[in-house]
Order: sequence, then structure tokens, then C-alpha cells
Amino acid sequence: MTGHDPGQEQAGDRTGAEPASGLPERPGGHLGERPDDQPLRQRRKWPGAVIAIVAVAAVVLGGLQYLPMLLSGSTETDPAPPPAATAIPQPSASPPSSGTENGGGSAPFTATGFLRMLNEALADADRERFFELVGPGAVDGLNLWWDNMATLGMSGAGLSVESGTLDGLGPGGSADLTIRLGAITLGTPRAGDDSEYADAGQYLVAAARYRITISVSAAGEGVISGWRPTDPVKPWDQGRLAAVQTEHVLVASDANEAELLEEFAGAAEEPASWVLDRYADAEHGSPIDRFTLFLTEDPERAGTWFDTGDHNDELAGFTIPLLRLGEAPGLHPRIATDEETQWGSTVVIVGPGGLDSPEAFRSLTAHELTHAVDFAWLPVPQDRSRVISEGWAEYLQELWDSSGEFAPPGSWRAERIEECLADGWGYPSDDAFDTDGADIFCAYALSASVYAYAAERGVDPFELARQARSSGQSLIEVSEHLAGPDVAQAGWEDWVHSTYG
Repeated sequence: MTGHDPGQEQAGDRTGAEPASGLPERPGGHLGERPDDQPLRQRRKWPGAVIAIVAVAAVVLGGLQYLPMLLSGSTETDPAPPPAATAIPQPSASPPSSGTENGGGSAPFTATGFLRMLNEALADADRERFFELVGPGAVDGLNLWWDNMATLGMSGAGLSVESGTLDGLGPGGSADLTIRLGAITLGTPRAGDDSEYADAGQYLVAAARYRITISVSAAGEGVISGWRPTDPVKPWDQGRLAAVQTEHVLVASDANEAELLEEFAGAAEEPASWVLDRYADAEHGSPIDRFTLFLTEDPERAGTWFDTGDHNDELAGFTIPLLRLGEAPGLHPRIATDEETQWGSTVVIVGPGGLDSPEAFRSLTAHELTHAVDFAWLPVPQDRSRVISEGWAEYLQELWDSSGEFAPPGSWRAERIEECLADGWGYPSDDAFDTDGADIFCAYALSASVYAYAAERGVDPFELARQARSSGQSLIEVSEHLAGPDVAQAGWEDWVHSTYG
């Protein structure tokens, strides 16, 4: 599923569908059950014959409506591959700074000069120089941020002003700003040659919003004197993190749940490589080469991170696009700014429902990382369609689950599509994603089947998804302009009923 911008002050209206009755059974209980006498660690020993997970939250993101996403698990029963994750060496940083009492910004204070000093220290990941510009009122929050970014392998960072101004600020004065702040970590992707919205090699830094106060001493020296993270809570602002890395994925958790990294981090690499290879095999390439993924099996923490709340008591996973930085004095020269699109890169969160088994985790990861590629691949229109975006991620997830085929006979999704058709479902619509309970499976499976039908007709599903997502047109409308036959509703209905009816 896709989440919302962590800089939004309010999470927005929410709707959702709670798993109810009629969901596929699995050993030990029905989907959505968390028996009080079965700990999470024990639940992950269940066989992965049929696993289906629903994450249900809808939030508003800068005018975009991010709605529920079906997360359906793999039918494979092979064990997870041997872990391919390596621990991130902890930096030999100086002890956390306590801030300066008298100000560190050189006098006389100027807005451009102060921001330049901050960004030059961030670009070099120079902790000592940065904290010379931090006062006691901001030091605790910024120390936590810096510690966690160091844990994630920070090699540089930057900030830009989103609102507020330092113009006219002089000795003895203070001013409030809303800034964007983000770091280049081991999970920060760099734009590839195929990226249309950043120069090749630029870092797609994922920035979050913070509210800060800048104060100037009587001597004209400036410091960050106040520091306030904005809602919702980001993992790196809540507590200490632990992290490991695979070839393509930075996997992190709260430090108190570091055992999850040993169990699951190695399983993230296979689907990550597979997703990137699918784009390469389709001759579209991938605009990115790195992902960042956070794990938690704590339902409360899962609901707190990015404010998914009690609508995701059985949270499986979701993808959050984060902001790009804007132009700013002294900004790291290789950081992409928001001239073409507002998104930097994404963060994927996997919660308790996605950690039932390595099989479910890998299947879920294939879905979520498809979203992550797409956010870097192209901008998202205001009238984002769930049939287009969720159907596309579900389509690739099914290719992962079924070894390159879409819903072959006897597969989990083939059975679901058959049941949906028998219940009278037709061509999918965005409204279908507002369905309560198990019926939401139909919205995802049928939306994915439109891409399968297009591929069967000889239409390039990657190009169909790209143009539909970027233009806001329907899949049917976009197909009229692509090479090959049209993807008409009547044709889909004939095909889906003859194949699965």
C-alpha cells in the first residue's frame, strides 16, 4: 500500500476495511487473528501454504488519496534463502554534542551564510561542526536524528527551507522555520540513466519536515535553538535504530527489535533484485538501485510510525514517498532538488502482519518495492487511480508468487478471481477499493488482471502502467495510444470469464 507524507501535520480522513469472515484459512487460525496464547515468534513457524494479508489505512498526502492495499502472500513453501545481510559498521563519531550556549554561527549573522554553514557541515557529515550551530533547546532531538542517520550509514545530508524566513533577523532576535531535512544513507538511491526526473547519479534523498527556531545572540552569532519533528512520527525520531544492509536494501528496526534483522533482512534481497530485474528485462530500466525498509512486530509501534493508527492493527506493509529537498545555500551538489517532482525516495514499513513467515515477507516486499520504483520513475497525478497503481504492484507481485505467470490454474489468485466473478464482480473501479472485509481482495486481483489481459493481447504492461500513472488516464484510454490492440472493457470481460469463470 502507499502511505502519506510524514511532513503532513494531520493524517487526514481515514477509511478502511477490517479483515472479517470469509478469508482464506491458514494453520492456526483465520486471517487477522492474533490468538492471545500464541506469541508472534511462534506464529512465524506456521507453514506458508496460503497467506493473505490486508493492510487497511487511507490517508491524505498533499491532495493525493492513499487508500487500502491488499498484500497477498506467496504460495511457495521453500525456506527463506540464507541471509545476505551485513551489519553496518558503527561510525567512530565524537560523543553526542551538548550544543553551544553562546552560538556558533559566525558574526555578523546573515540568512544565506548561516544556512550555508549548516549545509556544508551536513554535506560532509561533520557532526562536530554541525553541533557548533545547535543550541541546548535543539540538541536532544538533533542528537537522536544524527545518531540514527549514522546507524543508517549516513555519508552526507542537507536541509532546505520550506516556509518562514530569516531575512531581517538580527542580534537578539529569533525566527521560526519549517525545513526539509534528509540524509544520504546506505539505502538512498541514485538516479539511473533511465530516470526522467533527476540527473543520472543524483541522490534521491528522502527528506522529512521539521519545525525549527533560529536565534541570534547579541554578538550576532546564530544557532538552532528549537527543534520539533512534525507529525506523524518517523522511525528515526522515535527511538534508537539498528540496521543491516543487503546489496540493494537497507533494512532497519527499532534497536529493541534488532532480532528481526537477523531473521528477515536477508530475505529482502531476493525480491528487491527480482523487481529491479523485471524493469531491466522489459527494457525500461529502473531509475533507482537502492531501497530502505523498516521492520516492526510491535502493533503499537506500527500504528505510530507514519500515523497508521488502529486502522492497521494487523498491519502488513505500506510505502511512504518522502519529499525532495529544495535549493539551498551550501547544499550537497549531488542531491536532487524538487524542481521537477516533489518526491525524493520512499520508505517501506513492514509491520506484524507482514512478518508471519519469510514467504509472506518476500511476497509483500515484491509488491511494496514495485511502488518504490514507481515513485522514483514518474510523478504521481493528483487524481491517482488505485486500479492503475495498486493493480500494477499486485500484478508484479503475482508474477513473483507464481514464477513469472499470472494466476495460473490452481494458484491462490486464480481461485480468488474465480470467486469474485461468481459473486458478480466486473471491471474494477477505484470505488471497489472502498469495499469492507474480504471483498477488497477482488479489487486488487481484478485490477491486476487487467495488466495480465493487456500482456496477453500483446500490449507492453510496463508502458501501459507508466503512461497511465503519469497521465491520469485510464488503462483503456492509454492503450488506445500504444502499439498493439486496445485494452477494451468488453474484451477483458470475455477474456477473464473464459480464463477464470
